[in-house]
Amino acid sequence: NLSSHFKNTLDNVNKMHNLTNRESEIINLLCKGKTNKEISDALYIEISTVKTHLNKIYRKQNVKNRTQLLALFSQPITHFK
Repeated sequence: NLSSHFKNTLDNVNKMHNLTNRESEIINLLCKGKTNKEISDALYIEISTVKTHLNKIYRKQNVKNRTQLLALFSQPITHFK
């Protein structure tokens, strides 16, 4: 069904980019233009926790900032490892 397809796709993206589900949620919200405050409100976590997750994501994806991260994730996914 469609729901399991999206879950499998998310799992594949997570594995490909070495991300946790929470990190993927944060990236998804960033791609929608949300601020750290809006992300913290949406996920019921502290802004400092959002910043911690972002720093971990930056390291894992070898980027230095939000702009580079958004550029990375705005590219179409053409294959899975």
